[in-house]
Amino acid sequence: DGVDAEELYLDQNFFSELPEELLRLKCLKRLSVYHNRLLHLPAWLFELVSLEAVNFSANKITCLSNKIGNLRNLHTLDIQHNALAELPEPVGELPNLKFLYLGGNRLEQLPDTVACLKRLLYLNITYNQFCEIPKCIGGLSSLLELRAYNNQITSLPADVSGWKQLKELHLMNNSLQYLPEELGDVVSLKKLVLENNKLIKLPESIGNLHQVTDLDLRSNQLSQIPSSIEGLRSLRFLDLRDNKLISLPDSIVELPNLEKLDVRLNKKLRLPSWLKELRKKGCLVYT
Repeated sequence: DGVDAEELYLDQNFFSELPEELLRLKCLKRLSVYHNRLLHLPAWLFELVSLEAVNFSANKITCLSNKIGNLRNLHTLDIQHNALAELPEPVGELPNLKFLYLGGNRLEQLPDTVACLKRLLYLNITYNQFCEIPKCIGGLSSLLELRAYNNQITSLPADVSGWKQLKELHLMNNSLQYLPEELGDVVSLKKLVLENNKLIKLPESIGNLHQVTDLDLRSNQLSQIPSSIEGLRSLRFLDLRDNKLISLPDSIVELPNLEKLDVRLNKKLRLPSWLKELRKKGCLVYT
C-alpha cells in the first residue's frame, strides 16, 4: 500500500487539491506536485514532518501555511511560479533549509525571520515585485548564490557583512543606479551579473573583488569605469556593451586572466591603442 514510501511524484496531474491519503505516508522525505492546479496547500500536509524536499512550483498557490515551520527537516523548498504575495514568518524556523526557490510570485518583501536561515546556500527571488533587496538577506552567512533578477530593485542593503561566502550575485533586469561601497567587502564573489540596470557609476571598492571571474555590466548608463578595476586579478570575462562609455581605464590591459572584453554599442567610446596588446595576449576583444 506504499505507506513506507520515501518519495512521491504527482507532477502534471491536474490536481486542484491533494488527496488526504498522503497523510498516511509518515516516512515521506521527498514530495513533488509540480504543475498542477493547486490553489492552496492543506494544513494536514505539514504534519508530514519527515519531509526533506518539496516542490510546489507551477501551481496557483496564493498563501503558504504558518505550519510550514513544522517541517524542520526540510532542506529544499520550491514554491516558484505561484501567486504568493507574502511568505509566512515561520519559514525562518526551518533550521536545515539550504535551497529556497521563490521566483515567479508576487512578493514585495520577505519576513525578517528569513535572517534565521543560517544554513541557506541558495536563494532565488527572481520575477517578483521587490524594490530593494530585503535587509534580512544581508546576514545570511552561508549563502553561496543569490538570484534576484527581473524585479524593480533600486538599491542593495548597505550592510552585506554577512555575505562571507557569496559566490554568485545575479541582479540583471532591475533599476539599480548605484552600488554601495560595501559591495567591495564581498570578497568571495566570483560572478557579478548587473546587465540591464540603470547604473551610472561603479564604486571604487569594486577593485577589492579579487576573485571575480565574470563581470556583466552591459546595458547600463556607465560613462566611465574606475581604474581600481585593475584589482580584479581573476577576471576572465568583462562585458561593457551598450553603455555610455567615453574612455576605458588603461589598467584593463594589466588584467592577467582576461579572456574576453566586449565594448560594442558604446557610440562615443574612444578605442585605446592597448586593445591590440590585449589581442596579442589571446584575449577576444569585440569593438
